[in-house]
Amino acid sequence: PLFAHSFLWVEWLMQALARTPQGYTIYSFGSAAVALAVMFPAAFFAGMTLPLFTVALLRNGSGESSIGRVYALNTLGAIVGVFAMMHLLIPAIGIHLGLVLAAVVDVLLGLYLLRVVAASVRRRAYLAVAVVAVVAVVAGLVWGRAKPEVQIAGVFRTGTTALDGLKKVAYLRDGKTSTIGVARFDEGFSTIATNGKPDAGLTDSLSQPPTADEITMVMAGALPLYLNPAARDIAVIGWGSGLTVHTILGSDVPRRVEAIEIERTMHEGARLFGQRVERAYSDPRLNVVFDDARTYFATRSRHYDVIVSEPSNPWVSGVASLFTREFYGFARRHLNPNGLLVQWLQAYEIDDRLLATMVSALIETFPYVDAYIVNNSDMLFVAGMAPPVHPDWTPLSTPSLQYELGRVGLK
Repeated sequence: PLFAHSFLWVEWLMQALARTPQGYTIYSFGSAAVALAVMFPAAFFAGMTLPLFTVALLRNGSGESSIGRVYALNTLGAIVGVFAMMHLLIPAIGIHLGLVLAAVVDVLLGLYLLRVVAASVRRRAYLAVAVVAVVAVVAGLVWGRAKPEVQIAGVFRTGTTALDGLKKVAYLRDGKTSTIGVARFDEGFSTIATNGKPDAGLTDSLSQPPTADEITMVMAGALPLYLNPAARDIAVIGWGSGLTVHTILGSDVPRRVEAIEIERTMHEGARLFGQRVERAYSDPRLNVVFDDARTYFATRSRHYDVIVSEPSNPWVSGVASLFTREFYGFARRHLNPNGLLVQWLQAYEIDDRLLATMVSALIETFPYVDAYIVNNSDMLFVAGMAPPVHPDWTPLSTPSLQYELGRVGLK
């Protein structure tokens, strides 16, 4: 229940504080207090179990070997618990039910210890504890789930738990690394969001004017084919809506396209964009890899003609490493001699110094870099070991792709 209400508390903080450095400092302390309210009680009581077991063993006259076994089992349990939650419970039943199930196991273990091991506990006290535990579990099930429209609102950015014009939340699922949601709006467009932060927005039909995001995603797929007409092997980092991959596969030139996405639920959620990204789910030339991009490139020796890097924003947890000199070095080593890296960068919600740091890392790694201003908030950088030679529109001349490019102004 504390977690479910945390969104409302952050909304209150965002609306109560001025957008100043001082306000942000207070907001940081306030959001930390909200996080503590959610996590500290469980962490405190779970952390007490090991010293309590140790004291009980010492009072019973058990030797050091017994205490060692308790520590070993505690460590093993921590490993098994994380593995089970990450790879079994969250993909199968989500964070909410996964946490409730874990709590129920803890409660049952506690009741067993009170009844069997600590036999001196009075029956009335034991029953009272059992009733309180049942009430707590029911409360967690009933009041512990945040509403989908609240989770997808991105209150930490927008300051509100209610999105204007929201028609429905078509998809919301907890993945191993993040919670992915697809929101449909009354104006006829949909967005896909990571932990409430929109990563891509598409209109529901090609007959509607394109969103600002569409030119970025279409151009990220079309630009390398225009500048490197012989590109046969292409890697795309970050799935998003799938529109970049859909655009690349609209050309007959690529022989193999590899998409590296860390979160499987992002790929599942983007399927709801339907015909707008149809080729990204049906073309046999595509291979989707669910892995961290840095890990994937570090453990592979495969080379590509083009690498399109389109992850989420640098400030999103776990993403910043894809905008570093080390990662650009990885990418360069996996490019063929005339290969190109297409790197997306944002110009919003970021200061000039940090943006310049990321651009600096790119131009220190590649001797040739061109910058394309896509719209009023996005940029595409095309980097290579040699300047692009003989740009050619031919790879983009298929009828379906011509229409999609022309729709966003690329004619």
